[in-house]
Amino acid sequence: MLRLFLLLCIGYLLPAMPAAAMDSEWSTGKQARARLVPAVTGMGELQHISAALDLQISPGWHTYWRVPGDAGLPPRLDWAGSGNVADVAMLYPAPVRIQELDLTVFGYRDSLFLPLKITPQKPGESLSLRLKAEIMVCHEICIPETFQLVLDIPAAAAAPAAEATRIDDALKRRVPATENTVSLAIDTVVLGPDALVIAARSKNTFKSADVFAVVGDRVFTAMPEITPDAKDPRRALIRIAKPSDIDDLNGFLKGKTLNLTISDGGSALARDFQF
Repeated sequence: MLRLFLLLCIGYLLPAMPAAAMDSEWSTGKQARARLVPAVTGMGELQHISAALDLQISPGWHTYWRVPGDAGLPPRLDWAGSGNVADVAMLYPAPVRIQELDLTVFGYRDSLFLPLKITPQKPGESLSLRLKAEIMVCHEICIPETFQLVLDIPAAAAAPAAEATRIDDALKRRVPATENTVSLAIDTVVLGPDALVIAARSKNTFKSADVFAVVGDRVFTAMPEITPDAKDPRRALIRIAKPSDIDDLNGFLKGKTLNLTISDGGSALARDFQF
């Protein structure tokens, strides 16, 4: 009894410790489940924090990139009801090319770990995330999945959370860089009469490369033709044919922004070009 009494006294006298941020509970749909995971246990005085939408999809099923291609819908994330949130940026990993019958789409098979950059309205104060995520998943048929997710991050010290390493790895290895690197670079983009011609460099010598050309909400679906340099296989010319319904490629791109994403051997690069 004396020991129990002392423990109760100690618990009463010690100051209450702020709760640490916990991963949201899994929300389960028909062919997928989702949760939110933070990179930090508390807000600290950070101007931005990282988190991720962790989406697990049934084997053989897939979901879509921000620009799906010939079919599909991109993820729709609604943050209405969140507290102390000024902005949430979605940092998409480079996708893979997927054939659906005679259609070409771009997305992710079996899973999507989508990093998020969150800007609080008031740094140092607690933050609450309320997410309605609408995700289309497909395998011969398509099913819309809707997930309601909740994540609270207290006004406590910003120590690494359980998924911090995984989020950091996704940001470094899966989300495309926005400037040329030693691993991957785009040197020039030339508009031919019926194709884009890209001069690029890759440390991985384009052994598993793919290229995604996006203008607005449209992506060129033609398979890139990659011709390595005979003297230096780390350099290549990449040709992407224009869509068949575009007569004048120069006219189509005039005044618009072309976003090029290249992935090769675990490296990815995304750059914008104005015409």
